[in-house]
Amino acid sequence: MQQIENVVSCGMDGADNPLLNAVAYGLAQLLPIEQCEDWPQPLLELLARLEYPDVEEPTPTPLVVVVGHCPTMSEQAATLLRASELDVVCCDTGEQALSALEQRASEVALVVADQQLAGPLDGFGLAQALRRSGMGIPVILATAGRPQSTLPPAVTTLPKPWLPLALLVETHRAVQVPSRLSH
Repeated sequence: MQQIENVVSCGMDGADNPLLNAVAYGLAQLLPIEQCEDWPQPLLELLARLEYPDVEEPTPTPLVVVVGHCPTMSEQAATLLRASELDVVCCDTGEQALSALEQRASEVALVVADQQLAGPLDGFGLAQALRRSGMGIPVILATAGRPQSTLPPAVTTLPKPWLPLALLVETHRAVQVPSRLSH
């Protein structure tokens, strides 16, 4: 990590540096997101600018709601998404997320939630509530195994722990093509 910080601080632009791009891409594919807390900000920014395979450039998104029972994992996911120029709001429970969604529904482009949430509303319940609300907001749901219930079409699952690149790719897919996910 120190070498990456040195390269970036010496004025080498990460976007034009193939070696730095390769390192960032490799790390994003291999390391679970909870291990990225010590990654330098320039590396997070570089990850956000990587070319994503089979994904068109996303349109700018006003807001992504991140919901998780583990504050560290949620904040790390939020940090990575903010580095990719997305506005992010973090919630601890499904109920808090629904409240935020009711207040800012027109701004929310995506919900990223953990399957396991504190309180009576888990990630599956949150996804079902969003479908019933008719808001058409896509959901990325981190699961610890196979989903236990039938999920709405607007839900994409990611195995836990989240890999940074997988989270970014799925986030940008959902933001790029929201109408495909909301049916």
